[in-house]
Amino acid sequence: MRFDSVRAHPFGPFEDATLAPAPRMTVIYGPNEAGKSSWHAALYAGLCGLRRGKGAVRSEDRDFEDRHRPWDAAGGGWTVTAVVALADGRRIELRQDLASRNCSATDADLAGADYANEIVHDGSPDGSRFLGLNRNTFLGVACVRQADVLGVLDDPEALQEDLQRAAATAGADSTAARALELLEECFRERVGSPRATTKPLPVARRRLDEAREALDAARRQHDDYAERHARLERHVQEAALCEQRVSALRALIADVAAEDAERRAERAADLQSRFPGGAPRPTMEDDRLLNQVADALAGWRALPGATPPAGKTVEELEREAAEVAGRTRTEAASTSAAREPGASATAFLALGVVGMVLGIVLLLAELPLPGIATLAGGAGLVWWGLVKRRAALAVPDTAAMNTVIEGRLRLIRNQQEQRLAADRRYAAAMERHSRAAEALGAAALAAGVAAPDPEGQADGLVEWRRRRQERVAEQDRLGAQWDELQQVLAGREVGDLRGHAERLRDEANGLSATVDADVMAEVRRESPGADQLGRFEEDARAARAASDGFRGEMRQREADLPSVVGAEEDLEAAERDLAHLQQLGKTLKTTVDFLERAEERVHRDIAPVLKKTVLEWLPRVTGGRYDDCKVDPESLQVDVRGGGSRWRDASYLSRGTAEQVYLLLRLALARHLTAPGESCPMILDDVVAACDAGRKVAVLETLRAISRETQVVLFTHEDDVLTWAKEHLAEPEDRVVMLPPPLSKPAGEQPV
Repeated sequence: MRFDSVRAHPFGPFEDATLAPAPRMTVIYGPNEAGKSSWHAALYAGLCGLRRGKGAVRSEDRDFEDRHRPWDAAGGGWTVTAVVALADGRRIELRQDLASRNCSATDADLAGADYANEIVHDGSPDGSRFLGLNRNTFLGVACVRQADVLGVLDDPEALQEDLQRAAATAGADSTAARALELLEECFRERVGSPRATTKPLPVARRRLDEAREALDAARRQHDDYAERHARLERHVQEAALCEQRVSALRALIADVAAEDAERRAERAADLQSRFPGGAPRPTMEDDRLLNQVADALAGWRALPGATPPAGKTVEELEREAAEVAGRTRTEAASTSAAREPGASATAFLALGVVGMVLGIVLLLAELPLPGIATLAGGAGLVWWGLVKRRAALAVPDTAAMNTVIEGRLRLIRNQQEQRLAADRRYAAAMERHSRAAEALGAAALAAGVAAPDPEGQADGLVEWRRRRQERVAEQDRLGAQWDELQQVLAGREVGDLRGHAERLRDEANGLSATVDADVMAEVRRESPGADQLGRFEEDARAARAASDGFRGEMRQREADLPSVVGAEEDLEAAERDLAHLQQLGKTLKTTVDFLERAEERVHRDIAPVLKKTVLEWLPRVTGGRYDDCKVDPESLQVDVRGGGSRWRDASYLSRGTAEQVYLLLRLALARHLTAPGESCPMILDDVVAACDAGRKVAVLETLRAISRETQVVLFTHEDDVLTWAKEHLAEPEDRVVMLPPPLSKPAGEQPV
């Protein structure tokens, strides 16, 4: 088989791009990010497709999708097409729609030839089936990803079936491995190891132990059964009592519901009887008139008492003030005339005092007669002056009299002002009284109340308002009763309510009939509410569950109650079964030992074949350092040595040497695992990156030599590999493909 072309439309970073490898060796060169790994994956996916089997998506498939789904493709497409040429001359076009199950494998030259069903593996067409491989083994031996040359060691078991087939082709016994596998499977399924607790041999041993224990347990079970049966009866009685309590509470709740329904029906009938003519007609009352009456009554009742002012009028007080003023003038004139003798009295007093002083002086001057005469004359003048003064003092003081008169006049003026204010208040009150009486009369006229005076009108309006309020209250009462009737009826008829009440009553009676009278009386005494029904039911469920569980256990115990004879028969049968399995195990073990030796021979047959193939190139690739090897076909471990030195595990050598050795092993596996007559193309991604210059050339020369019989596609970013390829590869058998460098900014990528 060889690749003629691979088309990515789209795949990874490519959109409708094509790669055409040469028939022998193709070196595809490109710097980092040029798409080498994407083309490598496209070659693999174009040939093998992806697994579509049942079960969860495997991590490696998910990782492949995350890496190689189209970066910027619109519509979610993910397709790759590969055209491969087979050794028999057929050219097959494999179209792998990786985003769905729409895959095909058709003849590229012959119309109507479809090979998809011939190569289906894990739910989708797998072109590696033409080579006798599958997508897993092809990936393990022929499709070497970057830095994954040693990956063949990760899952050597995946290649064991193909290695056995290769050994058979080499002439070994082809049935040994398969027979060993069948015998081991037979041993696992028909006998089993002690650790496999569900297999027949451990089960038989357990059955034997159980049979022995059953014989002893039979007597104990019979004794235990009677005791447990008594406990079951108690559980059953308790569950029945709890269920009776639930039924009793339900009956009480139903009775309450029935009574409520009966009351509602009777209430509806009573209310309906009050409305033989249907809904009450609302009376249209004039709220404005009611407000007018209320305002008029409020204004009239709020009037204060309007009593006329008592006492002297303003005019009388004015005349009184004038009279006081006239008397004041008359009294002032008479007081002036009466006060004139008071002045001469003062003169007599002064002369008398002077005379008395002069008389005292004369006496002191020792002039007794003139002194006494003068003193006596002065005393007489003083006496006369005092008499005159007393007469003058008896006349009222003008200033004091004026003060009194002015106070009297002020009092009169205050009385005038107070009377004037009282007159004004009285006039205002009378005005309000008049307006209130007018409003009262208007309201009485509007309300049709006839009365001769305002008080009568007020009393009539109060009575009118009372009657009106009674009418409104009656209307409200009727409206409330009508609303209550509609609420009770809820769109039904009274007969419906009565029928519903009768049904509830029948239900309540039926529930009561199923309950024991004592239980009903006990629950009635407890007076539980409807909210307690859940607790009663939970108690009943718990009791019934306990009873049922115990009953189930008892039924199981009844079924498990063995007789002694039956237990002995079971023990004998278990002993026979165990002996049979032990004999079968010995037989299978002997056969397995024989076939393991045969399998070892198979490995010994394939090991020299792989060794021979690896040794064709090992000395050249390693520069003569290693000239001998041996291969473990089971683990795919390769040991190498040179010059007769001791053996070394190749995986523990330097990274470059290990990759070179296991690259040769992959080439050997690809040669010998491929179906006879076919060659397996090698798809290699940077497999010489870890080689030094000399070994790199040796590996490249080896790959070139191998390409004469099998197609080799080598991806690289190394300039010296490119130089070698340009010097040694020539069209049309070989080819050098230069991938363009990546854009400075991938399509769709935004600057950071």
